[in-house]
Amino acid sequence: MSIWTYLPDGHFNNSEQLAAVDFGGRYNNHCDSKQKQRVAIIVPFRNRTEHLTIFLQHMHSFLIKQNQIDYQIFIIEQADDRPFNRANLLNIGFQESIGLDRQIDCFIFHDVDILPSNIEQTYSCTKLPKHLCSYLDKFRYVLIYPTLFGGAITINKEQFRR
Repeated sequence: MSIWTYLPDGHFNNSEQLAAVDFGGRYNNHCDSKQKQRVAIIVPFRNRTEHLTIFLQHMHSFLIKQNQIDYQIFIIEQADDRPFNRANLLNIGFQESIGLDRQIDCFIFHDVDILPSNIEQTYSCTKLPKHLCSYLDKFRYVLIYPTLFGGAITINKEQFRR
């Protein structure tokens, strides 16, 4: 397994965006709001480099435009050939992110092939876990599985530990 916290070379077309993202995929919006959360975006990954490049470019641009959170994107890569174990990668991502920054209070577990399109969809935690992508464009924004809870979800530290 590998844990990526960097941006691939040539990733951004806009040098201003690149300048705003610190080494390790971290962005601090420098807002003094007491409501501001520190967010870890944890992305389980294997063999989808093209998706990852698009994901990172889109997510940094999207989240910087929202300018509501401090965040860091963690790419958790499964390096072996066994069946993809998303749940294990998310658990590892949670532990590793807490180990690097104990002030993180919100976690977003995010698939690499899902991109937000609505700038009003806030990437932060609420009192309850939140599903960020229940309606997808590839399904014409129709909920195809009423019990689906995956793709991109928010959960706070206490909820995850329960």
